[in-house]
Amino acid sequence: MGRARICPLCNKTVSKEESFEYKSRYYHESCFVKFSKQTTKDKVKEKKEKQKIDKVKKSIQQDTLISIEIDLSDEEVLAKEKVINYLKELVNNNQLNVKIYKLLKDYYTVYKFSYEGMLIALKYFYEIKENPIVPDCVGIIPYIYEEAQEYEKIKASVVKQVEKIDLKNMVISKIVKIKKQNRKIHNLIDIEDLR
Repeated sequence: MGRARICPLCNKTVSKEESFEYKSRYYHESCFVKFSKQTTKDKVKEKKEKQKIDKVKKSIQQDTLISIEIDLSDEEVLAKEKVINYLKELVNNNQLNVKIYKLLKDYYTVYKFSYEGMLIALKYFYEIKENPIVPDCVGIIPYIYEEAQEYEKIKASVVKQVEKIDLKNMVISKIVKIKKQNRKIHNLIDIEDLR
């Protein structure tokens, strides 16, 4: 008699009749169906994300007419798309000029600013500080980048502190009963009687 077969997914023993062999391992049929559905969902999700990133890269390259940085990660490509979309919305134009794209690329390569950081800086300058929008709207980034990052750190720490506060324990409820006062109605005085 051999070793007991153990399903690697649920770690329970599998009888010979109900076992399902896959890559020299034995599974419960129900466990394997769940496992295969999950792995196919994950593969489909990864494939969709990859297609989205490739589509974003192509659209950025078509819009900018400038080659995409070679060392961009997938997250940075998506962040770059967010920056470009924000700028298009900011200037109310579907097409930005090449100077803006070139400056964004230079800020990433020369100044080593992240695209997420640039987006934070732009939102800080135009939404928080409410400065007027100019055609060359990205030229301000090097001057406010550090200030915007500091603001974002402070904002995040405040949000974290607020989440820690338990308002239920902070507020003490107290029931107060108000007694009705008995008012005596005084007889009215007639002025004519006083004369």
